[in-house]
Amino acid sequence: MAVTANQIMTGSRDPHRLISVPVAASQHIYENTLVFLNAAGFAVTAIAAATFWGIAKHEVDNSSGAAGDLTAEVYQAGVFEIPMSGVADTDRGLACEGVDNFAVQVLAAAARVGTIVNAPRTGIAEIAIDVQV
Repeated sequence: MAVTANQIMTGSRDPHRLISVPVAASQHIYENTLVFLNAAGFAVTAIAAATFWGIAKHEVDNSSGAAGDLTAEVYQAGVFEIPMSGVADTDRGLACEGVDNFAVQVLAAAARVGTIVNAPRTGIAEIAIDVQV
């Protein structure tokens, strides 16, 4: 289930791969959540028909604004601890996709988020994010 509050996400962020992106209308992006691009090129939280774009650096509330009124900064590189149900050490090297704005699963058909590099504890995967640019 998608989160509706800022999150704590540990990991190694690459400050040299931080990019600004305009936020779509009626979107509320929470700190440390997955950010996607819609077909018009605006940041959204939903994964349906969207492209993974990174991890939000800060919260951006454009819920009452028009598309592009606000911008979000997103990390496009790094290894992040992201919730993943059923992850195991044997999943290392598998590609994963977004389930919602704060969870991943083994890649099936949605927007690729990255590669599983470790399963440090139950329900958490270390993911090397992979923005397809």
